[in-house]
Amino acid sequence: MTLKQRIVLKEMVENGGTVASAMRKAGYSSAMIKNPQKVVRSKGFASVLESMGITHERLARVLSEGLEATKVVTLHTDDGKNITAVLPDHMVRHKYLETGIRLIQLDSSTADYDHYHRLTAEQKEMYSI
Repeated sequence: MTLKQRIVLKEMVENGGTVASAMRKAGYSSAMIKNPQKVVRSKGFASVLESMGITHERLARVLSEGLEATKVVTLHTDDGKNITAVLPDHMVRHKYLETGIRLIQLDSSTADYDHYHRLTAEQKEMYSI
């Protein structure tokens, strides 16, 4: 992994920024920033992510959990009773949805990646594909 790639990874992990902003801070050219998959799909970047346990399967599992996020809400009635309800947490779900879309766009923008064929039959059924 190159020094610039390490800076990108560090910026993304520590500051939670976008790949583009992390690449800008690392000193990449604007042409490279417009094509971030050259950095994040490199063997060095992939090996660091793998050594950290960040795999496609783990990301998919975490995204799936986040898309089902709920929150506990306590409602107070006029007669002084409290009712607790578990409701969908749409704000959290939206953040996970945005993240998932970014990951899919980043991953599918490479020529050697065929998202559909990498899904298992179970995943295709779950997403009605």
